[in-house]
Amino acid sequence: QAFLRSDGDTGRASAFSAGVLEPTPVTVAVASGDPRVRGAVSTMIARRSGLTLVGHCADGVALAELCAREQPTVALVEWSDGAAEGTELVAQIRAASPQTRVVGLAAHDSVSAYLEMLRAGMSGRLLVDCSADELTRLLHRVATRPD
Repeated sequence: QAFLRSDGDTGRASAFSAGVLEPTPVTVAVASGDPRVRGAVSTMIARRSGLTLVGHCADGVALAELCAREQPTVALVEWSDGAAEGTELVAQIRAASPQTRVVGLAAHDSVSAYLEMLRAGMSGRLLVDCSADELTRLLHRVATRPD
């Protein structure tokens, strides 16, 4: 017997089947100025069950436009130093797609960069060299965490 559960502001439903929760599909948009990073992360997302890649682009302006059009659950954006730019980008994405959570993609594990991301309004961060399992876990955790 299946029961449906509303996922709040996303309007999506998940099925509980025989006591097992089916994961809510997480839609993801990716932005990176490095085509190798963009391609690798996009490929990991496309190959994972429960994740759907809705698009990828090279910069924040294109990402905000992509988020307005596709309304993804999570926007994954390569983070470069500069909290002002990051804060502005998060604001643009949230204005275009209010339910979208923003996750920073960092090249280095830096506490100061991580704190900048959080101050900018991002919901989390991921290292560029993460595994597919780490990527999947973080995206699902961020997507299902209440605001």
